[in-house]
Amino acid sequence: MNLKSREQLIEELGHLQKEHNDLLFKYQTNTLIIENKRNALNTLLDIIPDLIFLKDTNGVYVNCNQSFCDFIGLDKSNIIGKTDYDILPNKLAEFFRQKDNLVLSTKTSKKNEECLIYPNGKEILVETIKTPYFGDDGNMIGLIGVSRDITEYRRNLDALEQDIKEKERMTEELRKSEERFMKAFQHSPTMITINSLQDGRFIDVNLKWIEVMGYCSHDVIGRLPIELDFHITTENYVSMVDKVKKIGRFTNERLNLRSKDRRDVICLVSGEPIEIKGEQCLLLNLIDMTEYYNLESELIRLERLNLIGQLAAGLGHEIRNPLQTVRGFLQLLQNKYKNEKEYYDLMISELDRTNYIITEFLSLSKNRPDNPKLLNINNLLNMIFPLIQSKAFLEDKDVRLELQAAKDIYGDEKELKQLILNLAQNGIEAMKPTKVLTINTFEDESNLILAVKDQGRGIEPEIFSKLGTPFVTSRANGTGLGLAVCYSIAERHNARIEVETSSAGTTFYVKFPIKFDTGKTQ
Repeated sequence: MNLKSREQLIEELGHLQKEHNDLLFKYQTNTLIIENKRNALNTLLDIIPDLIFLKDTNGVYVNCNQSFCDFIGLDKSNIIGKTDYDILPNKLAEFFRQKDNLVLSTKTSKKNEECLIYPNGKEILVETIKTPYFGDDGNMIGLIGVSRDITEYRRNLDALEQDIKEKERMTEELRKSEERFMKAFQHSPTMITINSLQDGRFIDVNLKWIEVMGYCSHDVIGRLPIELDFHITTENYVSMVDKVKKIGRFTNERLNLRSKDRRDVICLVSGEPIEIKGEQCLLLNLIDMTEYYNLESELIRLERLNLIGQLAAGLGHEIRNPLQTVRGFLQLLQNKYKNEKEYYDLMISELDRTNYIITEFLSLSKNRPDNPKLLNINNLLNMIFPLIQSKAFLEDKDVRLELQAAKDIYGDEKELKQLILNLAQNGIEAMKPTKVLTINTFEDESNLILAVKDQGRGIEPEIFSKLGTPFVTSRANGTGLGLAVCYSIAERHNARIEVETSSAGTTFYVKFPIKFDTGKTQ
Protein backbone atom coordinates (compact mmCIF):
# COMPACT_ATOMS: atom_id res chain seq x y z
CA MET A 1 0.00 0.00 0.00
CA ASN A 2 1.48 3.25 -1.07
CA LEU A 3 1.16 6.06 1.42
CA LYS A 4 0.71 9.53 0.02
CA SER A 5 3.27 11.98 0.94
CA ARG A 6 2.52 14.95 3.08
CA GLU A 7 2.82 17.24 0.11
CA GLN A 8 0.29 15.20 -1.87
CA LEU A 9 -2.23 15.32 0.95
CA ILE A 10 -1.82 19.05 1.26
CA GLU A 11 -2.39 19.45 -2.48
CA GLU A 12 -5.56 17.31 -2.45
CA LEU A 13 -6.82 19.17 0.57
CA GLY A 14 -6.34 22.42 -1.36
CA HIS A 15 -8.37 21.09 -4.30
CA LEU A 16 -11.18 19.98 -1.98
CA GLN A 17 -11.21 23.38 -0.29
CA LYS A 18 -11.47 25.08 -3.69
CA GLU A 19 -14.34 22.83 -4.75
CA HIS A 20 -16.07 23.53 -1.45
CA ASN A 21 -15.69 27.25 -1.95
CA ASP A 22 -17.04 27.01 -5.52
CA LEU A 23 -20.03 24.99 -4.39
CA LEU A 24 -20.68 27.42 -1.55
CA PHE A 25 -20.50 30.36 -3.92
CA LYS A 26 -22.91 28.70 -6.32
CA TYR A 27 -25.25 27.86 -3.48
CA GLN A 28 -25.19 31.39 -2.14
CA THR A 29 -25.65 32.78 -5.66
CA ASN A 30 -28.60 30.45 -6.42
CA THR A 31 -30.11 31.17 -3.03
CA LEU A 32 -29.87 34.88 -3.72
CA ILE A 33 -31.43 34.41 -7.18
CA ILE A 34 -34.23 32.33 -5.72
CA GLU A 35 -34.76 34.87 -2.98
CA ASN A 36 -34.85 37.69 -5.50
CA LYS A 37 -37.35 35.78 -7.64
CA ARG A 38 -39.43 35.04 -4.56
CA ASN A 39 -39.37 38.71 -3.60
CA ALA A 40 -40.23 39.73 -7.16
CA LEU A 41 -43.07 37.20 -7.22
CA ASN A 42 -44.36 38.39 -3.87
CA THR A 43 -44.14 41.99 -5.04
CA LEU A 44 -46.01 41.08 -8.21
CA LEU A 45 -48.65 39.25 -6.21
CA ASP A 46 -49.02 42.15 -3.80
CA ILE A 47 -49.76 44.70 -6.53
CA ILE A 48 -52.49 42.50 -8.00
CA PRO A 49 -55.87 43.65 -6.62
CA ASP A 50 -57.28 40.10 -6.76
CA LEU A 51 -57.12 37.92 -3.64
CA ILE A 52 -54.40 35.25 -4.29
CA PHE A 53 -53.49 32.38 -1.95
CA LEU A 54 -51.66 29.04 -2.01
CA LYS A 55 -52.51 26.05 0.20
CA ASP A 56 -51.00 22.61 0.58
CA THR A 57 -53.11 19.46 0.41
CA ASN A 58 -53.93 19.78 4.11
CA GLY A 59 -55.40 23.25 3.69
CA VAL A 60 -52.43 25.02 5.28
CA TYR A 61 -51.64 28.42 3.76
CA VAL A 62 -48.27 28.42 2.02
CA ASN A 63 -48.41 31.95 0.61
CA CYS A 64 -50.82 34.82 -0.12
CA ASN A 65 -50.74 38.36 -1.43
CA GLN A 66 -51.42 41.66 0.31
CA SER A 67 -54.99 41.89 -0.97
CA PHE A 68 -55.76 38.56 0.70
CA CYS A 69 -54.17 39.82 3.93
CA ASP A 70 -56.34 42.94 3.77
CA PHE A 71 -59.44 40.79 3.40
CA ILE A 72 -58.48 38.49 6.31
CA GLY A 73 -57.34 41.44 8.40
CA LEU A 74 -54.04 39.79 9.39
CA ASP A 75 -50.41 40.12 8.44
CA LYS A 76 -48.95 37.50 6.15
CA SER A 77 -46.91 36.09 9.05
CA ASN A 78 -50.14 35.35 10.93
CA ILE A 79 -51.65 33.59 7.91
CA ILE A 80 -48.81 31.43 6.54
CA GLY A 81 -48.82 28.02 8.25
CA LYS A 82 -52.46 28.41 9.35
CA THR A 83 -55.67 26.84 8.05
CA ASP A 84 -59.04 28.49 7.42
CA TYR A 85 -60.23 27.18 10.78
CA ASP A 86 -57.45 29.15 12.51
CA ILE A 87 -58.24 32.53 10.97
CA LEU A 88 -61.89 32.46 9.86
CA PRO A 89 -65.28 31.76 11.48
CA ASN A 90 -66.09 28.02 11.47
CA LYS A 91 -69.05 28.32 9.08
CA LEU A 92 -67.00 30.19 6.48
CA ALA A 93 -63.95 27.96 7.05
CA GLU A 94 -66.11 24.86 6.49
CA PHE A 95 -67.49 26.35 3.26
CA PHE A 96 -63.96 27.05 1.93
CA ARG A 97 -62.73 23.62 2.98
CA GLN A 98 -65.53 21.90 1.03
CA LYS A 99 -64.63 23.85 -2.08
CA ASP A 100 -60.90 23.00 -1.58
CA ASN A 101 -61.61 19.29 -1.20
CA LEU A 102 -63.65 19.30 -4.41
CA VAL A 103 -60.63 20.68 -6.32
CA LEU A 104 -58.17 18.31 -4.63
CA SER A 105 -60.35 15.24 -5.10
CA THR A 106 -61.07 15.88 -8.78
CA LYS A 107 -57.67 17.41 -9.58
CA THR A 108 -59.48 19.94 -11.80
CA SER A 109 -60.07 23.65 -11.65
CA LYS A 110 -63.35 24.90 -10.15
CA LYS A 111 -65.03 28.30 -10.31
CA ASN A 112 -67.74 29.70 -8.07
CA GLU A 113 -69.20 32.98 -6.87
CA GLU A 114 -69.33 33.79 -3.17
CA CYS A 115 -69.94 36.72 -0.86
CA LEU A 116 -67.06 37.84 1.36
CA ILE A 117 -67.14 40.32 4.24
CA TYR A 118 -64.09 42.41 5.15
CA PRO A 119 -63.24 43.00 8.82
CA ASN A 120 -64.62 46.55 8.47
CA GLY A 121 -67.99 45.12 7.42
CA LYS A 122 -67.63 45.76 3.71
CA GLU A 123 -69.37 43.04 1.74
CA ILE A 124 -68.21 42.09 -1.73
CA LEU A 125 -69.12 39.51 -4.33
CA VAL A 126 -66.13 37.56 -5.63
CA GLU A 127 -65.56 35.04 -8.35
CA THR A 128 -63.04 32.44 -7.10
CA ILE A 129 -61.05 30.11 -9.31
CA LYS A 130 -59.19 27.29 -7.55
CA THR A 131 -56.81 25.01 -9.44
CA PRO A 132 -54.47 22.21 -8.24
CA TYR A 133 -50.68 22.52 -8.72
CA PHE A 134 -48.15 19.71 -8.95
CA GLY A 135 -44.49 19.09 -8.11
CA ASP A 136 -41.70 18.05 -10.50
CA ASP A 137 -42.49 14.42 -9.72
CA GLY A 138 -46.09 14.91 -10.89
CA ASN A 139 -47.60 14.59 -7.44
CA MET A 140 -50.18 17.16 -6.38
CA ILE A 141 -48.82 19.38 -3.66
CA GLY A 142 -51.64 21.86 -3.14
CA LEU A 143 -53.93 24.41 -4.82
CA ILE A 144 -53.81 28.00 -5.95
CA GLY A 145 -56.83 30.26 -5.51
CA VAL A 146 -57.64 33.60 -7.12
CA SER A 147 -60.69 35.59 -5.98
CA ARG A 148 -61.71 38.61 -8.05
CA ASP A 149 -64.06 41.30 -6.78
CA ILE A 150 -66.97 41.29 -9.24
CA THR A 151 -69.33 43.42 -7.15
CA GLU A 152 -69.17 46.41 -9.49
CA TYR A 153 -69.07 44.16 -12.55
CA ARG A 154 -72.15 42.28 -11.37
CA ARG A 155 -73.88 45.54 -10.50
CA ASN A 156 -73.07 46.93 -13.95
CA LEU A 157 -74.07 43.64 -15.57
CA ASP A 158 -77.39 43.65 -13.74
CA ALA A 159 -77.90 47.28 -14.70
CA LEU A 160 -76.98 46.44 -18.30
CA GLU A 161 -79.39 43.51 -18.36
CA GLN A 162 -82.06 45.79 -16.93
CA ASP A 163 -81.25 48.40 -19.56
CA ILE A 164 -81.43 45.76 -22.27
CA LYS A 165 -84.80 44.55 -20.99
CA GLU A 166 -86.02 48.14 -20.78
CA LYS A 167 -84.78 48.86 -24.30
CA GLU A 168 -86.40 45.65 -25.55
CA ARG A 169 -89.64 46.71 -23.85
CA MET A 170 -89.40 50.21 -25.32
CA THR A 171 -88.51 48.76 -28.73
CA GLU A 172 -91.56 46.52 -28.57
CA GLU A 173 -93.72 49.44 -27.48
CA LEU A 174 -92.26 51.53 -30.30
CA ARG A 175 -92.91 48.72 -32.77
CA LYS A 176 -96.50 48.39 -31.59
CA SER A 177 -96.89 52.17 -31.68
CA GLU A 178 -95.49 52.32 -35.21
CA GLU A 179 -97.76 49.44 -36.21
CA ARG A 180 -100.78 51.25 -34.78
CA PHE A 181 -99.70 54.47 -36.51
CA MET A 182 -99.20 52.73 -39.86
CA LYS A 183 -102.59 51.01 -39.61
CA ALA A 184 -104.27 54.31 -38.75
CA PHE A 185 -102.21 56.07 -41.45
CA GLN A 186 -102.84 53.57 -44.24
CA HIS A 187 -106.51 52.83 -43.53
CA SER A 188 -107.66 56.32 -42.61
CA PRO A 189 -110.82 57.40 -44.48
CA THR A 190 -109.11 60.71 -45.22
CA MET A 191 -106.05 61.36 -47.39
CA ILE A 192 -102.80 61.62 -45.41
CA THR A 193 -99.31 62.48 -46.61
CA ILE A 194 -95.96 62.84 -44.85
CA ASN A 195 -93.66 65.42 -46.43
CA SER A 196 -90.21 66.70 -45.60
CA LEU A 197 -90.56 69.97 -43.72
CA GLN A 198 -87.42 71.26 -45.42
CA ASP A 199 -88.16 70.82 -49.13
CA GLY A 200 -91.64 69.25 -49.31
CA ARG A 201 -90.65 65.96 -50.93
CA PHE A 202 -93.04 63.08 -50.28
CA ILE A 203 -91.96 60.56 -47.64
CA ASP A 204 -95.18 58.51 -47.62
CA VAL A 205 -98.82 58.62 -48.74
CA ASN A 206 -101.74 56.50 -47.54
CA LEU A 207 -104.16 54.27 -49.46
CA LYS A 208 -106.95 56.86 -49.55
CA TRP A 209 -104.59 59.41 -51.11
CA ILE A 210 -103.61 56.87 -53.75
CA GLU A 211 -107.29 56.08 -54.41
CA VAL A 212 -108.34 59.71 -54.82
CA MET A 213 -105.29 61.08 -56.62
CA GLY A 214 -104.76 58.04 -58.88
CA TYR A 215 -100.99 57.74 -58.39
CA CYS A 216 -99.01 54.74 -57.14
CA SER A 217 -96.88 55.28 -54.05
CA HIS A 218 -93.65 54.69 -56.00
CA ASP A 219 -94.71 57.48 -58.38
CA VAL A 220 -94.59 60.11 -55.64
CA ILE A 221 -92.32 59.02 -52.76
CA GLY A 222 -89.09 60.98 -52.88
CA ARG A 223 -90.47 63.55 -55.33
CA LEU A 224 -91.65 67.12 -54.92
CA PRO A 225 -95.34 68.08 -55.35
CA ILE A 226 -94.38 70.65 -57.97
CA GLU A 227 -92.82 67.87 -60.09
CA LEU A 228 -96.10 65.96 -60.30
CA ASP A 229 -98.34 68.88 -61.35
CA PHE A 230 -100.72 68.54 -58.41
CA HIS A 231 -101.64 72.18 -58.90
CA ILE A 232 -99.64 72.94 -55.73
CA THR A 233 -97.22 75.79 -56.15
CA THR A 234 -94.04 76.29 -54.17
CA GLU A 235 -95.74 79.31 -52.57
CA ASN A 236 -98.61 77.07 -51.36
CA TYR A 237 -96.23 74.70 -49.60
CA VAL A 238 -94.03 77.49 -48.17
CA SER A 239 -97.18 79.13 -46.79
CA MET A 240 -98.19 75.90 -45.02
CA VAL A 241 -94.67 75.41 -43.62
CA ASP A 242 -94.57 79.01 -42.36
CA LYS A 243 -97.85 78.53 -40.51
CA VAL A 244 -96.55 75.35 -38.89
CA LYS A 245 -93.34 77.09 -37.81
CA LYS A 246 -95.18 80.14 -36.44
CA ILE A 247 -98.20 78.63 -34.67
CA GLY A 248 -97.35 74.91 -34.60
CA ARG A 249 -100.19 73.72 -36.84
CA PHE A 250 -103.02 74.78 -39.16
CA THR A 251 -106.48 73.35 -39.72
CA ASN A 252 -109.19 73.17 -42.38
CA GLU A 253 -107.68 75.34 -45.07
CA ARG A 254 -109.02 74.95 -48.60
CA LEU A 255 -106.59 73.48 -51.11
CA ASN A 256 -107.29 72.76 -54.79
CA LEU A 257 -105.45 69.73 -56.20
CA ARG A 258 -105.40 67.95 -59.53
CA SER A 259 -105.46 64.16 -59.80
CA LYS A 260 -103.50 62.04 -62.25
CA ASP A 261 -106.54 61.83 -64.57
CA ARG A 262 -106.75 65.66 -64.51
CA ARG A 263 -109.76 65.88 -62.18
CA ASP A 264 -110.00 68.83 -59.83
CA VAL A 265 -109.95 67.69 -56.19
CA ILE A 266 -111.04 70.22 -53.56
CA CYS A 267 -109.70 69.47 -50.08
CA LEU A 268 -109.72 70.82 -46.56
CA VAL A 269 -106.15 70.35 -45.34
CA SER A 270 -104.77 70.34 -41.79
CA GLY A 271 -101.10 69.99 -40.92
CA GLU A 272 -98.76 69.66 -38.00
CA PRO A 273 -95.06 68.82 -37.61
CA ILE A 274 -93.79 65.37 -36.66
CA GLU A 275 -90.31 63.86 -36.41
CA ILE A 276 -89.50 60.62 -38.23
CA LYS A 277 -86.07 59.03 -37.79
CA GLY A 278 -84.58 62.35 -36.77
CA GLU A 279 -86.04 64.26 -39.75
CA GLN A 280 -88.52 67.08 -39.28
CA CYS A 281 -91.62 66.30 -41.34
CA LEU A 282 -95.04 67.73 -42.05
CA LEU A 283 -98.10 65.51 -41.56
CA LEU A 284 -100.93 66.65 -43.84
CA ASN A 285 -104.49 65.39 -43.39
CA LEU A 286 -106.66 66.13 -46.43
CA ILE A 287 -110.42 65.69 -46.50
CA ASP A 288 -111.82 65.29 -50.01
CA MET A 289 -114.60 67.91 -50.15
CA THR A 290 -115.04 67.84 -53.94
CA GLU A 291 -118.47 66.24 -53.82
CA TYR A 292 -119.56 68.53 -51.00
CA TYR A 293 -118.57 71.69 -52.91
CA ASN A 294 -120.12 70.33 -56.11
CA LEU A 295 -123.35 69.67 -54.24
CA GLU A 296 -123.14 73.12 -52.69
CA SER A 297 -122.72 74.67 -56.14
CA GLU A 298 -125.57 72.56 -57.45
CA LEU A 299 -127.83 73.63 -54.57
CA ILE A 300 -127.01 77.27 -55.24
CA ARG A 301 -127.73 76.76 -58.93
CA LEU A 302 -131.03 75.01 -58.16
CA GLU A 303 -131.98 77.78 -55.77
CA ARG A 304 -131.40 80.30 -58.54
CA LEU A 305 -133.37 78.17 -61.00
CA ASN A 306 -136.17 77.79 -58.50
CA LEU A 307 -136.29 81.53 -57.90
CA ILE A 308 -136.19 82.26 -61.63
CA GLY A 309 -138.82 79.56 -62.25
CA GLN A 310 -141.15 81.13 -59.72
CA LEU A 311 -140.55 84.52 -61.28
CA ALA A 312 -141.17 83.06 -64.75
CA ALA A 313 -144.39 81.34 -63.66
CA GLY A 314 -145.66 84.53 -62.11
CA LEU A 315 -144.70 87.03 -64.79
CA GLY A 316 -144.34 85.03 -68.02
CA HIS A 317 -148.00 84.99 -69.03
CA GLU A 318 -148.48 88.60 -67.95
CA ILE A 319 -145.69 89.65 -70.30
CA ARG A 320 -146.60 87.42 -73.27
CA ASN A 321 -150.20 88.65 -73.56
CA PRO A 322 -149.26 92.34 -74.06
CA LEU A 323 -146.53 91.26 -76.46
CA GLN A 324 -149.07 89.37 -78.61
CA THR A 325 -151.29 92.44 -78.64
CA VAL A 326 -148.41 94.69 -79.70
CA ARG A 327 -147.39 92.18 -82.41
CA GLY A 328 -150.94 92.11 -83.81
CA PHE A 329 -151.18 95.88 -84.04
CA LEU A 330 -147.73 96.06 -85.64
CA GLN A 331 -148.91 93.68 -88.36
CA LEU A 332 -151.98 95.88 -88.95
CA LEU A 333 -149.84 99.01 -89.11
CA GLN A 334 -147.40 97.23 -91.40
CA ASN A 335 -150.15 96.78 -94.00
CA LYS A 336 -151.12 100.46 -93.64
CA TYR A 337 -147.61 101.87 -93.78
CA LYS A 338 -146.01 99.65 -96.40
CA ASN A 339 -143.22 102.12 -97.04
CA GLU A 340 -141.96 101.47 -93.51
CA LYS A 341 -142.20 97.65 -93.87
CA GLU A 342 -138.54 96.96 -93.02
CA TYR A 343 -138.91 98.75 -89.66
CA TYR A 344 -142.07 96.84 -88.82
CA ASP A 345 -140.39 93.54 -89.81
CA LEU A 346 -137.50 94.34 -87.47
CA MET A 347 -139.85 95.15 -84.57
CA ILE A 348 -141.93 92.00 -85.18
CA SER A 349 -138.77 89.79 -85.32
CA GLU A 350 -137.52 91.29 -82.07
CA LEU A 351 -140.92 90.67 -80.45
CA ASP A 352 -140.74 87.07 -81.71
CA ARG A 353 -137.27 86.73 -80.20
CA THR A 354 -138.58 88.16 -76.92
CA ASN A 355 -141.49 85.70 -77.02
CA TYR A 356 -139.02 82.84 -77.59
CA ILE A 357 -136.92 83.89 -74.61
CA ILE A 358 -140.03 84.06 -72.43
CA THR A 359 -141.09 80.59 -73.64
CA GLU A 360 -137.66 79.23 -72.69
CA PHE A 361 -137.88 81.11 -69.42
CA LEU A 362 -141.24 79.54 -68.64
CA SER A 363 -139.88 76.05 -69.24
CA LEU A 364 -137.61 76.52 -66.20
CA SER A 365 -140.63 76.55 -63.91
CA LYS A 366 -141.75 73.06 -64.90
CA ASN A 367 -141.02 70.30 -62.39
CA ARG A 368 -141.89 67.16 -64.38
CA PRO A 369 -142.13 65.95 -67.99
CA ASP A 370 -145.43 66.66 -69.72
CA ASN A 371 -145.83 63.35 -71.54
CA PRO A 372 -143.46 60.64 -70.18
CA LYS A 373 -143.20 57.34 -72.05
CA LEU A 374 -140.64 54.70 -72.98
CA LEU A 375 -138.22 56.14 -75.50
CA ASN A 376 -135.12 54.95 -77.31
CA ILE A 377 -132.48 57.68 -77.24
CA ASN A 378 -130.88 56.37 -80.45
CA ASN A 379 -134.15 56.71 -82.33
CA LEU A 380 -134.50 60.30 -81.14
CA LEU A 381 -130.98 61.10 -82.32
CA ASN A 382 -131.58 59.54 -85.74
CA MET A 383 -134.78 61.62 -86.09
CA ILE A 384 -133.17 64.97 -85.39
CA PHE A 385 -129.71 64.21 -86.81
CA PRO A 386 -130.49 65.76 -90.24
CA LEU A 387 -131.47 69.01 -88.51
CA ILE A 388 -128.23 69.07 -86.49
CA GLN A 389 -126.18 68.10 -89.53
CA SER A 390 -127.68 70.83 -91.71
CA LYS A 391 -126.82 73.51 -89.14
CA ALA A 392 -123.24 72.17 -88.97
CA PHE A 393 -122.88 72.10 -92.78
CA LEU A 394 -124.06 75.70 -93.04
CA GLU A 395 -121.09 76.69 -90.83
CA ASP A 396 -118.57 74.40 -92.61
CA LYS A 397 -118.48 71.93 -89.70
CA ASP A 398 -119.26 68.23 -89.37
CA VAL A 399 -121.25 66.01 -87.00
CA ARG A 400 -120.70 62.32 -86.24
CA LEU A 401 -123.00 59.83 -84.54
CA GLU A 402 -121.54 56.92 -82.56
CA LEU A 403 -124.50 55.07 -81.08
CA GLN A 404 -124.02 52.09 -78.77
CA ALA A 405 -126.73 52.24 -76.09
CA ALA A 406 -129.79 50.04 -76.60
CA LYS A 407 -131.96 50.26 -73.48
CA ASP A 408 -135.05 52.48 -73.36
CA ILE A 409 -135.65 55.24 -70.83
CA TYR A 410 -138.76 57.05 -69.58
CA GLY A 411 -139.00 60.61 -70.75
CA ASP A 412 -140.78 63.34 -72.64
CA GLU A 413 -139.91 63.12 -76.34
CA LYS A 414 -140.27 66.83 -77.01
CA GLU A 415 -138.11 67.83 -74.04
CA LEU A 416 -135.38 65.27 -74.80
CA LYS A 417 -135.22 66.48 -78.40
CA GLN A 418 -134.86 70.03 -77.10
CA LEU A 419 -132.08 68.87 -74.73
CA ILE A 420 -130.15 67.22 -77.57
CA LEU A 421 -130.65 70.15 -79.96
CA ASN A 422 -129.54 72.70 -77.35
CA LEU A 423 -126.35 70.77 -76.51
CA ALA A 424 -125.58 70.15 -80.19
CA GLN A 425 -126.17 73.79 -81.11
CA ASN A 426 -123.91 74.97 -78.29
CA GLY A 427 -121.18 72.55 -79.43
CA ILE A 428 -121.41 73.63 -83.07
CA GLU A 429 -121.30 77.33 -82.18
CA ALA A 430 -118.26 76.74 -79.92
CA MET A 431 -116.16 75.34 -82.80
CA LYS A 432 -114.27 76.89 -85.65
CA PRO A 433 -114.88 75.78 -89.28
CA THR A 434 -113.73 72.25 -90.31
CA LYS A 435 -114.05 70.98 -86.73
CA VAL A 436 -116.18 67.94 -85.79
CA LEU A 437 -118.96 67.51 -83.24
CA THR A 438 -119.31 63.93 -81.95
CA ILE A 439 -122.53 62.63 -80.40
CA ASN A 440 -122.43 59.16 -78.93
CA THR A 441 -124.43 56.97 -76.55
CA PHE A 442 -123.23 54.16 -74.31
CA GLU A 443 -124.00 52.47 -70.99
CA ASP A 444 -122.19 51.87 -67.72
CA GLU A 445 -123.39 49.78 -64.80
CA SER A 446 -126.33 52.00 -63.87
CA ASN A 447 -126.67 54.74 -66.49
CA LEU A 448 -127.45 55.32 -70.12
CA ILE A 449 -125.10 58.10 -71.18
CA LEU A 450 -125.52 60.69 -73.92
CA ALA A 451 -122.20 62.43 -74.71
CA VAL A 452 -121.87 65.56 -76.87
CA LYS A 453 -118.23 66.40 -77.59
CA ASP A 454 -117.02 69.47 -79.44
CA GLN A 455 -113.57 70.55 -80.61
CA GLY A 456 -113.79 74.10 -79.36
CA ARG A 457 -111.34 75.97 -77.15
CA GLY A 458 -112.99 74.93 -73.89
CA ILE A 459 -115.03 76.80 -71.32
CA GLU A 460 -113.45 79.59 -69.34
CA PRO A 461 -113.17 78.89 -65.57
CA GLU A 462 -115.38 81.81 -64.54
CA ILE A 463 -118.14 80.53 -66.87
CA PHE A 464 -117.56 76.84 -66.03
CA SER A 465 -118.32 77.36 -62.35
CA LYS A 466 -121.73 78.89 -63.27
CA LEU A 467 -122.85 76.46 -65.97
CA GLY A 468 -126.63 76.03 -66.02
CA THR A 469 -127.31 79.42 -64.51
CA PRO A 470 -129.76 81.50 -66.61
CA PHE A 471 -128.32 84.43 -68.55
CA VAL A 472 -124.72 83.23 -68.05
CA THR A 473 -123.12 82.87 -71.48
CA SER A 474 -119.82 83.49 -73.27
CA ARG A 475 -121.48 84.30 -76.63
CA ALA A 476 -122.20 87.89 -77.53
CA ASN A 477 -125.67 87.13 -78.94
CA GLY A 478 -126.55 84.31 -76.53
CA THR A 479 -129.24 84.44 -73.84
CA GLY A 480 -127.72 81.92 -71.48
CA LEU A 481 -131.07 80.10 -71.27
CA GLY A 482 -130.35 77.13 -73.55
CA LEU A 483 -128.03 75.35 -71.12
CA ALA A 484 -130.21 76.30 -68.15
CA VAL A 485 -133.12 74.59 -69.95
CA CYS A 486 -130.93 71.50 -70.50
CA TYR A 487 -130.15 71.27 -66.80
CA SER A 488 -133.85 71.74 -65.99
CA ILE A 489 -134.89 69.01 -68.44
CA ALA A 490 -132.19 66.65 -67.07
CA GLU A 491 -133.38 67.26 -63.53
CA ARG A 492 -137.00 66.51 -64.49
CA HIS A 493 -135.83 63.20 -66.00
CA ASN A 494 -133.85 62.23 -62.90
CA ALA A 495 -130.65 62.61 -64.94
CA ARG A 496 -127.50 64.54 -64.19
CA ILE A 497 -125.17 66.51 -66.41
CA GLU A 498 -121.38 66.27 -66.03
CA VAL A 499 -118.92 68.37 -68.00
CA GLU A 500 -115.26 67.91 -68.94
CA THR A 501 -113.47 70.81 -70.58
CA SER A 502 -109.96 71.60 -71.77
CA SER A 503 -108.24 73.57 -74.47
CA ALA A 504 -108.97 70.65 -76.85
CA GLY A 505 -112.74 70.88 -76.42
CA THR A 506 -115.68 70.23 -74.12
CA THR A 507 -117.80 67.13 -73.51
CA PHE A 508 -121.27 67.19 -71.92
CA TYR A 509 -122.35 63.85 -70.40
CA VAL A 510 -126.07 63.44 -69.70
CA LYS A 511 -126.46 60.38 -67.47
CA PHE A 512 -129.95 58.86 -67.41
CA PRO A 513 -130.58 56.21 -64.76
CA ILE A 514 -131.48 52.91 -66.40
CA LYS A 515 -133.88 52.06 -63.56
CA PHE A 516 -135.91 55.23 -63.86
CA ASP A 517 -138.37 56.17 -61.10
CA THR A 518 -141.60 56.44 -63.12
CA GLY A 519 -143.45 57.88 -60.14
CA LYS A 520 -142.09 61.31 -60.94
CA THR A 521 -143.38 61.16 -64.48
CA GLN A 522 -147.01 60.37 -63.74
